[in-house]
Amino acid sequence: MDQSWMKESCISDEYGNGVEKFLHFNELNAPCLCEKIFCPCVKCGNGRHQSINDIRSHLICHGIIPNYTKWIWHGEFPDKPSFFHTEIVDIDMGCRIEDMIRDLGQDGFQQAHAPLYEKIENDSKKSLYFGCIAFTRLSEVLALVNLKARFGWSDKSFTELLVLLKKLLPEDNTLPKNHYEAKKILCPVGMKY
Repeated sequence: MDQSWMKESCISDEYGNGVEKFLHFNELNAPCLCEKIFCPCVKCGNGRHQSINDIRSHLICHGIIPNYTKWIWHGEFPDKPSFFHTEIVDIDMGCRIEDMIRDLGQDGFQQAHAPLYEKIENDSKKSLYFGCIAFTRLSEVLALVNLKARFGWSDKSFTELLVLLKKLLPEDNTLPKNHYEAKKILCPVGMKY
């Protein structure tokens, strides 16, 4: 989707039309939480859930975050085409994690943080349980933490979910047993939550 409108003045017709197209894109591509979604205005910074009408007002009054060019909270994936394309794209979480590891694996990072890099790489290759091909330890924790952030779960509720999932999965699963362990997996990636 064309994002040139984001650089226009908030009072211009181009900007207003862009806001409407953005909201339409979100409606088609992203699930909403009780009629509310993350607001990408400069003031809320994708940190608060707002109604569509409030988001429209916020975007017109405050503007959109200028560097929010991949609308990950609003239904866009790095390798997913915009809604104007009709072809179906199979998004493979594993490939994106490998890209992330490769990006982290630049020489300077590797030399300075070799143990952390090895841990991230190992977690990205370790299957969630024997025979599981859908998730690795890292991809599952990233998916669960994404849900935690999107729906505002407390640390305690997140730990309770992990305990339940750990019991549901086969005994040899590598899922962390609590919030603290999940945090330790993600901290080397630079995700402090």
